[in-house]
Amino acid sequence: MELSTMQTLRTYIDGELKGNLTYSQLAKIAPFAEDRKILMSMAEDELKHANMFKNIYLKMFGRNYSPDITVEPISGDYYNNLREMVMDEGNDFRTYAHEYMNTRNEMLRNAYATAAVDENVHADRLLMLLSKEGEKPKSEENSDEKVHML
Repeated sequence: MELSTMQTLRTYIDGELKGNLTYSQLAKIAPFAEDRKILMSMAEDELKHANMFKNIYLKMFGRNYSPDITVEPISGDYYNNLREMVMDEGNDFRTYAHEYMNTRNEMLRNAYATAAVDENVHADRLLMLLSKEGEKPKSEENSDEKVHML
């Protein structure tokens, strides 16, 4: 069954908002400061996508769509959660690329292209974060963020 444009946009808005919350939660348990920054940047991208789709929804249908989204608290190993997110981002990339190829609406095409590129970048970043598995975070005394006295 093919979803209507209204249903499709609602699905994408919901998914992007869930992505925002999930990345925010992952950032809280990330073992490295750099990982936290990357994950929060990805959370911001997901919120940007949701807002982009919300604006299109408003323009197309003349009303707001503002769902109340929650996600389950992150459970399990940080790196296992990253692995799951890599798969999700890859699937999202393919979905948005497919939508881009199959719509003629310029506003939707631009949104799908933007979201597809960002989702692909997210998958790449998640793979980079996964490459740190097994590394130990630097102690606070060795952190680059601290000023060292001679």
